[in-house]
Amino acid sequence: MVGIETAIAENSIVEISSTFTEVEPVPADVDPFAATLSEASAAV
Repeated sequence: MVGIETAIAENSIVEISSTFTEVEPVPADVDPFAATLSEASAAV
C-alpha cells in the first residue's frame, strides 16, 4: 500500500521487493476435519 501511495504522489514507478519465510508443510497424516479447539476453550 505504501508503494502505491508513493507512486501516485510522485507520479512514478516504485520498485517493490518482498520476501517470505518458508514454513514446514502440513504432515500427511493430519485430519483436516478434526476439531482443533478443546471443549473447555470453546465454552469461553
